[in-house]
Amino acid sequence: MPQKFIVTLAAALLTLAVAAPAAAQGGVDMYKLYKWWQSPEIIAQLSLSPEEIDSLENLNLELRRKIISQRNQIQQARVTLDSYFDQDPLDEEAIRQQFTQLAQAQSEVTLDKSRFLLEARKILGRDRFIELRNIYGGAQPGQPGPPAKPEPSPPTSGFNQPGDGYGQPAGNFNQPAN
Repeated sequence: MPQKFIVTLAAALLTLAVAAPAAAQGGVDMYKLYKWWQSPEIIAQLSLSPEEIDSLENLNLELRRKIISQRNQIQQARVTLDSYFDQDPLDEEAIRQQFTQLAQAQSEVTLDKSRFLLEARKILGRDRFIELRNIYGGAQPGQPGPPAKPEPSPPTSGFNQPGDGYGQPAGNFNQPAN
């Protein structure tokens, strides 16, 4: 098995490990960099002031700058990890440390997106933040609002396909083989 495939697989698994808890919460991913505060409908529904819009825009700009830097760190960590897998003999400790560094860099992206969400909540206040979640179908159980939108169908190509090693195995294992 080529070493670059192993590194890519490991990076994908690390990404899943970081992203899975957020995805398991359900609802819409409000961490996306979609500028909802620029939508005329959202501005009207939440009665956003020009100052609040400016604050959200500045927070978003700061977040985007951080993420650009963090993505660079992630890429550098991946390149270093690649080089460790190419070495002979294999330095397992260096690889473990590099995996840790890569996971930390990926976690920082998630943490910064969470910080943005926290700051947005502070700007909007409780009621308007709940209203924003309801607009996007992300109301928590016990709160008013529309049900969460159904999840989109899985892609027809790429990961998570039958027999690809990531999704369900190929074949029906509930029936005896012919």
